[in-house]
Amino acid sequence: MKKNNPKISVVIPAHNEEELIGRAIDSVLANKYSNKEIIVVNDGSTDKTPEIVKSYMELNNSIKLINFEEGHSAAFARNKGTEKVKGDIIIFLDADTIINDIFLEEIAKFKDVAQGFITLNFPLRTTWVNKILSGMVGPSIKRNLDDGTVYDGESSSEAGDMFFAITKKAFDDIKGYGEDKFYFEDDYFARKFYKKGYKSVFVKNAEQYFELPSTLTEFFRQCKWIAKGTNTINEYQDRMRKKTIWFSKLVFILSPLLLMFNPTLMLYWFLTTLLVTYLSLVKRNKKPFLSLLVVPFVYLKTLLVVYNLLKN
Repeated sequence: MKKNNPKISVVIPAHNEEELIGRAIDSVLANKYSNKEIIVVNDGSTDKTPEIVKSYMELNNSIKLINFEEGHSAAFARNKGTEKVKGDIIIFLDADTIINDIFLEEIAKFKDVAQGFITLNFPLRTTWVNKILSGMVGPSIKRNLDDGTVYDGESSSEAGDMFFAITKKAFDDIKGYGEDKFYFEDDYFARKFYKKGYKSVFVKNAEQYFELPSTLTEFFRQCKWIAKGTNTINEYQDRMRKKTIWFSKLVFILSPLLLMFNPTLMLYWFLTTLLVTYLSLVKRNKKPFLSLLVVPFVYLKTLLVVYNLLKN
């Protein structure tokens, strides 16, 4: 292995991803960077996911498949996949996500700069429906950051704390993903990383493209997952902090009901809550019109998440 050409392992967890797994693998193979391997962890799929991966393996010996009959979690699959990697750098790629064709090459350039690698993330589909359901209607805040900027635990929030590429040495040291975490496993993974004193580097030309909710069913499922993930946080203070945020949002949007004795005042206060919500969205997204369309879904999301928090 050449010093300037580190081996990169791409770990892809997959659970019933027969429609998308090929697309994810193709995006990695499209990278001209040669010193790579792909490890797909089939986590209890009941569809043709493993068969599709095997068809790729027949054509490319850099692809490996790990099978589990029962499904577990993304954290479990990532940890198990990493047990088999031979690379110096690990990239975690969701099965519904793709990377640009210079992704691996750009990551490798910064192999000696830091132990974590922050990349640009964009929605794969950017229809109005996708943007409105997700609330992601504005440009990425990372666009204006400088390539190669190094972050520690105190400064990482500028680029977003989470990242999906890490050196194998750092991964082993922080003992991987917490398998007791659901939905928020990436957040806690990054927190452990920075707590150990490791640093990350922003790789501006490495781009990931991910799926946003495109149907109401996916929107409802996301709300359910947020609540489930919150309720399964073991750390009491963190769990209560996240719950407090959601309940505070609910109190705010329902507060006009406290003024039912005065319909006029209630209407004014209701319009005020709408305006505050709208302005906060505009400040974040820089898209006045689309932010207006997002407002009702912010209300609906708050109601659904709190409902599921109480239900579970």
